[in-house]
Amino acid sequence: MPKPISTDNSDFPKLREKGCLYVDKTAYFHKLLTGADDCFFLARPRRFGKSLMISTFKAIFEGRRELFGDLAIARTDWKWEKYPVMYFDLSKAASAISAAEFALRFTGLVENAVRQAGGEYDAGKDCVENFGNAIEELSAQNGGRGVVVLIDEYDDPVARLLGKRAEAEQVREMLAPFYGQLKPRTGDIRFLMITGVSKFTKMSVFSALSNLVDLSFEDDCATMLGYTEAELDAYFDGPMRAHAKLMGLEYGAYRQELK
Repeated sequence: MPKPISTDNSDFPKLREKGCLYVDKTAYFHKLLTGADDCFFLARPRRFGKSLMISTFKAIFEGRRELFGDLAIARTDWKWEKYPVMYFDLSKAASAISAAEFALRFTGLVENAVRQAGGEYDAGKDCVENFGNAIEELSAQNGGRGVVVLIDEYDDPVARLLGKRAEAEQVREMLAPFYGQLKPRTGDIRFLMITGVSKFTKMSVFSALSNLVDLSFEDDCATMLGYTEAELDAYFDGPMRAHAKLMGLEYGAYRQELK
C-alpha cells in the first residue's frame, strides 16, 4: 500500500509516526553533522522543505533513533547522543502587527525555547540575556559537549512588516543582539542552523556573526532541499501516474508539463 502524502505537515516525528512519505535527505544532513564546520545558514524559497529539515535535525539531536529506521543516516556510525536543543520558529512571531507586539511574542518564544531545552529562564532579565546564558549553562550541564540551536524563518518578522518601514527597522534592531549572542559562544554550540528566504547579508542582523557557513549556493547542497527528477521517480511514480491518467495525459507528456 502506498504511503500517504502529507501536504500540510512539516513536523518530522509526526510524518514518521503517521507512516507518511518522506523523501530521504538524511545523507546530506549526516555529512553536515560530521564535517569540519558547525554553524550554517541556508536560504531557500518558501515550500522547499526548510522547516522539515529543521524538525529533522531536532529529532536527530534529541536521539530519536526509532524515527530513522529505514533512512540513510541509520546506516551510518552516528551515535544518537542527546543534546539540549533550542528551537526557534520565528514565523510564530511574524504575525505581529507592530514592533511592540513582536517584542512580546519574541520574548515568549525565547522563554519557551530555553525551558523546552531544559534551561532556566530568569524573568528579571531580558530574553536576549537569557538566551546567551542558556547556551553556556546548558552546554556545561551537557558535559561541555555543547548545545544545538535551530532557527527557522529568521527573516519572517521583518519581512511581514516591510509595509511599515519604521516598525520593520525596530524589529531588525531587536533581533540583532539576539543573533549577537551566538558568535562569542561558538565553543558552546555543537550545531547551529539558521534558515530564511533572504540572504542574511541583506538583513544586516548578522554583522557580529561572520562565522556562519552559507550553504545557499554550495553545489554539494543544491539538492539538499526540494525534489530532483530522480527523487520524483523513486518516491512519487505511482501517484504521478495516477494523476496523469486522471488528467487524460500520456505519462511522458504529463512529466514534461509538470517539469
